[in-house]
Amino acid sequence: MFFKKEFEEIEKDLNEIESRREKATKIGKEIVKLSKIIINFLHRNKIKEAKKYITKIKKKIKKLKDENLDKESKIAFQEYAEAMFFYEFKLNNKIPTRKEIEVGTEEYLLGLCDFIGELVREAVNCAINNRYEDVVKIKNFVENLYGEFLKFCFTTGELRKKFDSIKWNLNKLNDLVLQMKFKMR
Repeated sequence: MFFKKEFEEIEKDLNEIESRREKATKIGKEIVKLSKIIINFLHRNKIKEAKKYITKIKKKIKKLKDENLDKESKIAFQEYAEAMFFYEFKLNNKIPTRKEIEVGTEEYLLGLCDFIGELVREAVNCAINNRYEDVVKIKNFVENLYGEFLKFCFTTGELRKKFDSIKWNLNKLNDLVLQMKFKMR
């Protein structure tokens, strides 16, 4: 039969696709884990420890790209972006560009939305330590970022949900600033 050989080749292709997917999943899980470790160290101001993991996570990202597995690893890139945003914000008070961290537009924006949640945690830590100016700085930063996000039209999907969370997080920051201001009186 003429299609037997074709189906053998299809089976080979499907096995290759599944193998690549499994590999991407494994590396992706490692990246997500490293991202969480980096963020945890940064929240505790353990910059040296975070930096060690930045080196590791960059190697894993490179491996994903070298193996051409990046299309299967959207969440890994999103988590990586979030960790890099927080790292650069804590160390250099800046946000890296898509080009600097080598992620796609959607992963960049999704990671940025998640990063804002980490900034809320950072602001709470600042409030606990009576660092009012730092809380205000974070609130102003998120407010400016929200203004930039408003320029886009997110109609549905994950990006829309995450975008909506920025407004909620901004409200939390506004409340935190207000509470601190009342306590200072």
